[in-house]
Amino acid sequence: MNNGLHIIGHGKVVKSFLNLISNNQSIALFEKDSSFQKMHEHLFLCASVNEEQVLQKSSDPFHRLSVALPNLRLVNSLIEKGCFNEGIVFVLTNPSEIIAEYIHRKTGNKRIFALGLEADALRLANMMAVHADDLEIGGNHYDSPCGYFKKLDSGWNENYEAINEDLKEKIKKEFSGNHPPTANGSLVLKKAYEVIQEAGTMRCSAYVQELDCFCGGVLSLSTMDFIPCLGNTSTSRSFIMNIIEKHRNTFSNLMKEL
Repeated sequence: MNNGLHIIGHGKVVKSFLNLISNNQSIALFEKDSSFQKMHEHLFLCASVNEEQVLQKSSDPFHRLSVALPNLRLVNSLIEKGCFNEGIVFVLTNPSEIIAEYIHRKTGNKRIFALGLEADALRLANMMAVHADDLEIGGNHYDSPCGYFKKLDSGWNENYEAINEDLKEKIKKEFSGNHPPTANGSLVLKKAYEVIQEAGTMRCSAYVQELDCFCGGVLSLSTMDFIPCLGNTSTSRSFIMNIIEKHRNTFSNLMKEL
């Protein structure tokens, strides 16, 4: 198996990411419709349909779910080529948790992870004027990221739901020109790339067997252990479990339409 990084998709986010890193000699790029036969240790999935065209016709042009079905169909063709059968796969394609869970269920590969929550943690930290390391973030990136303070004495509990709704509104306002926000996408890839190099930890989403779905948490690349972030108070736990239930229903309904 090749120890380098493979990337499927070569749009604006990927090009920006490549400009951010100094050593990209071990990175192999593949178009979404190219032949993909080499095995990989790490893969970034960034391929997508023309999301701008899809969102122009959508009744909700400010939501990643609007591109779910077209991107699922695209990814299904890659699944048929065997692109995700082995290796560690990080999914940036929108909506990332939906796409990642679909790949996980279709291939049986247990090392599929959805990216995006790192960017949401930074958004929330900037909103709260705190350091991102002070926060945990669960829920999901595509619809309802849910942050909470690690320390219980933060005094945040009374404003908990309102602040997370403000985070969703902030993300919605970042949609520009019928296109999901891309400014943070390259930084998310850079963070994932650095974590791979250092065998460190990162915020992402993964399949949790006890919940039978994807949810947000923290992944250790050194041990490949994933710890879901499910809240640390009754309020935050209830909030996140509601997000998880909504995700289950959303995923199930999309599978019926696919």
